[in-house]
Amino acid sequence: MSLQSIGLDKRTTHVGFADEAYWSRGEYRAVACVSARRGDYREVERRLCASRCDAGAIVSEIKWKDLNNNRRQRDAASVLEAAVSLAANRELHIDVLVWNQQARNFMNRLRGGRGKRNSMHLQMMYGSLFLRVISRWRTAEGSVAPFWTLAPDRHTGLDFPALQNEIRGSMETAVHSTIEVRDIKESLNYSIQLADLLAGMAAFSHQYSDDYETWLGLGKQLDLRLTAPQWSTRFPLLDLFSRLCQASDLGPTMLSDNPAFPGRGLWTQEPGVTHHTIDFQPFTPSP
Repeated sequence: MSLQSIGLDKRTTHVGFADEAYWSRGEYRAVACVSARRGDYREVERRLCASRCDAGAIVSEIKWKDLNNNRRQRDAASVLEAAVSLAANRELHIDVLVWNQQARNFMNRLRGGRGKRNSMHLQMMYGSLFLRVISRWRTAEGSVAPFWTLAPDRHTGLDFPALQNEIRGSMETAVHSTIEVRDIKESLNYSIQLADLLAGMAAFSHQYSDDYETWLGLGKQLDLRLTAPQWSTRFPLLDLFSRLCQASDLGPTMLSDNPAFPGRGLWTQEPGVTHHTIDFQPFTPSP
């Protein structure tokens, strides 16, 4: 799939596709971005598509909320395996931000808590996420990308022009880069599907880390009584992803304590390490 075929600028040098999970409910919420160089994007899409075909995908799109049977679990597992392989080869980056009630209280104080709070929180988290994506690519490549196109999935609560202006205003290197935040055409996009999976998995991993630890400790039994929804299909995916990341030394771990965050879900403890191309971070505002 070409960038032009989904309505993105032909000048784009780097592209990022993003999605959210649990943005208006639950203690833990998340946004995720899957990004790549222009020259690698087609291969990323090809590999993600092939992984779904190899798994015998039964639906056109795989979504976190729909992981309710073994066939969809296999589909998602194949996508995650391909994503980790691509990240290990540095063909894509994965960046995820998770926030909780403490962060929401901070944002309410910062913006006065006016209007639709959940939409405001989501917009701010996307801004923080995209700034992080650009910064980490700059660190990895040692230079500033000339033209970034960032495409969140369609959401009625997002103001794309305002988000674009906020990011441009926050970038110290804005004079050297063009940053475009825009909607994409109605077209099948496997990078956004991956972002949906990762955002859902991130928030879920923090919300239900105790249940996950119980499941692990009891030999991954499937006849337990746990509170986590759809845990019998989701915990195996979380376990697979965690093990794949550790095997490739990509950064994320599960059940590690973070002194600045109460959750014990997916977390990359050393995001500054260049080969940690998969970065899960809690949003921890300063008091």
